[in-house]
Amino acid sequence: MIKEQHGGGRRVVTGIRWQESARRRKRQMVEVCHTDKTKIFIHPIIDWSTKDVWEYIADEEVPYCSLYDEGFKRLGCVLCPMSRNTKVELKRFPKLAMAWKRACYRYYEKGGVGVQRWATAELFWRWWLSREGEPKVNEAQCIMFDN
Repeated sequence: MIKEQHGGGRRVVTGIRWQESARRRKRQMVEVCHTDKTKIFIHPIIDWSTKDVWEYIADEEVPYCSLYDEGFKRLGCVLCPMSRNTKVELKRFPKLAMAWKRACYRYYEKGGVGVQRWATAELFWRWWLSREGEPKVNEAQCIMFDN
């Protein structure tokens, strides 16, 4: 990930919290980066609940992104593979959604090994949105590419 490629030789302060995921529950307040031993992560709110965060924002009058007022629970890259807000994001960000769709189609049309499991670019796009399992298609239906 681009956001995680910097910070070598520095202390990197994050806003991750144990409450956000099972994977994050395994993290420590202070950690040495496993890929760059010169980078130290500091997670000062790692033990905060969502309620703690919103109380702090209210008490300290901290400005925050208005997307939270629209019902978003977490923010990140629009239509990120890790996202669970796909339907909301498609509606809220139609131009970005179309850009992602075009990118999926272009990627499919290049014919890499990773897309050979889908019979069409549209099926690949739909999988990108849902991330529901691997495609179940007959080998004869698949378009095979020479790489």
